[in-house]
Amino acid sequence: MRFFLLFIALSSTALAADWTGFDGCGLYQVKGVGRIIKNTLVIVVNEKTQSEIIFSVPILNGIKLSPYIDRPLEANLQINEAINGANGKGTIQMIKDRLPNPLNPKDTGIQLLTKSECK
Repeated sequence: MRFFLLFIALSSTALAADWTGFDGCGLYQVKGVGRIIKNTLVIVVNEKTQSEIIFSVPILNGIKLSPYIDRPLEANLQINEAINGANGKGTIQMIKDRLPNPLNPKDTGIQLLTKSECK
């Protein structure tokens, strides 16, 4: 049993490093969780990992995000500014529930759908 748990821990670390990541501005598919941080609605991708990214959304988009607080979600975000460290800003184009797979850490992450120029 200990070997199995160690194998899962090591595998999850290796697989988590395989996410697509941020590649400039554009339309991205993000899989994460909705949260409230410092009274702001945000989408957290790869939560509690070294590759965690927090996306804030405009206040009007908060209406779309509010039903997903503390719930796994999948969203398409239009990102027009470069990400600053682990923080980004995006406008929600689409959002829906996501059923997480606890045995597959690759079910969270960020993937570029359409590239565009940063403003």
